Amino acid sequence: MEELISQQETTFELIKKIGVNFKKTPKARLTKGYIVTRLETLTQYWDQFRTTHLQISKSVTAQEKKELSYFTEDWFDAGEEEYLDIKTDLQDILESFVQSSPQKVYEKTNNHQEVKLPTINIPQFSGSYNEWSAFRDIYTSLIHENKSLSNVQKLHYLKSSLSGDAEQLLKHIPVTESSYENAWTTLTDRYNNKRIIVNSILNKLINQRKLTTATAKGVKELLDTTNECLNNLKSIDVSIENWDILIIHLTVNKLDNESHKSWEEELSTIKIDTLPTLKTFLKFLETRFRVLEMIPTGPAIKEKIFNKPKSFVTNVTSSDTIKCAICKLTNLGVQERVQKIQNARLCFNCLSPKHNAQHCKSNKSCKQCHRRHHTLLHFPSMSNTTQSLNTTPPTTSMSTSTRRAEEPTTSTNRETYENIRTHLYLTRLQQRPKWRTPQKEFQVGDLVLLKDVRYPPSKWMLGRIVAKHPGQDNLTRAYSVRTQSGVYTRTVSKLCPLPEI
Repeated sequence: MEELISQQETTFELIKKIGVNFKKTPKARLTKGYIVTRLETLTQYWDQFRTTHLQISKSVTAQEKKELSYFTEDWFDAGEEEYLDIKTDLQDILESFVQSSPQKVYEKTNNHQEVKLPTINIPQFSGSYNEWSAFRDIYTSLIHENKSLSNVQKLHYLKSSLSGDAEQLLKHIPVTESSYENAWTTLTDRYNNKRIIVNSILNKLINQRKLTTATAKGVKELLDTTNECLNNLKSIDVSIENWDILIIHLTVNKLDNESHKSWEEELSTIKIDTLPTLKTFLKFLETRFRVLEMIPTGPAIKEKIFNKPKSFVTNVTSSDTIKCAICKLTNLGVQERVQKIQNARLCFNCLSPKHNAQHCKSNKSCKQCHRRHHTLLHFPSMSNTTQSLNTTPPTTSMSTSTRRAEEPTTSTNRETYENIRTHLYLTRLQQRPKWRTPQKEFQVGDLVLLKDVRYPPSKWMLGRIVAKHPGQDNLTRAYSVRTQSGVYTRTVSKLCPLPEI
């Protein structure tokens, strides 16, 4: 068995060597005798390779076939493909010698110079019905009806010309002499469907892109696609002799407004009771795109407009707003300034419109009394009152007589006092109602959310209480919370319980 496999390996290398030497051979040595000799030698090697394969196949069991690398690596199929490729190349060269012989005799007799014509390549067929007619005609003429080619060569050419869905259709058909007719019949039965071909051509004709602007490229594509569809219908014996009005109507609706207008002007030269022909319309399209090609399509020149008033838009920042507010307040009295700022809803400390004095983060204060209000809002006559307000804050339970004693007697001073009291004092008061009523404490194991002012609640981290830290009054104000990223200690105000379901 090992001797047969070794012999098979040697024969396979000899077959491959013929192909390698053939590719290295210079064109001057590629004569008819050289090709015939190589074909005969290749055939002998192939007969020996096939005979040895049959001996190996008969002498092994089914279990041994699963274990031997000769069968698992499919040496025979690899040798067959190599043999067919080399033989195809040699046959092509040999046929070129046979076909060129009578031509050369004719040329020598008539003293004509030899002309080398370009090679006709078989188009690739991907399975599109629009490509089938052209592929079928070219392949039938060059390969299918060529009697000098064997069925193996024809099938090789056929499978190498397919791609996409068409390639998958014939993928499982082996390259043998008896398989070609079956492969060609399978391919024609699938794609030689006249009704589907006609539908695909009509869809391409009807679904052309509508032009929005008059361009030479757009009109040319419309003309070429229409001619292509009509020629394809003629090639499959579909009569279109009486389709002129229908084709014109469909194509005119794809034109842009300017081209449509030009077509209507073209129709004004014929009689009203006469219908235009398709030939006339196609000639109009050709003339139209040639005219558009001669017209430059550079950028349009805009007319200059003189004496046009200009407008400017500026972005006003908060600092600009503050400067404007200060400019307006400079020439006013203190009472008017307070009234203006109150109406404009500005901060009494920095004059910003974005917050009030309670939430002001500015480190500046009044240069006269050093309290949290702007220097422009300082009342010189009320310094004593202001100082009394800025000392120990009075409690909300102060008596009515005390408040009346501290309030000014005149209406103007009373109004001034109320403005100062409202905007400079009361805004600084903060109620701290926590711990007034007992609340339910978190327990170890409870799930909570860790509050973070940087993110919305939906982005807060989820954690579980792992420890409590009670104070001297046995009330717990801090907890240890384990999260996905570690253990954190947070006060109860920074924790949010999950709602109970």
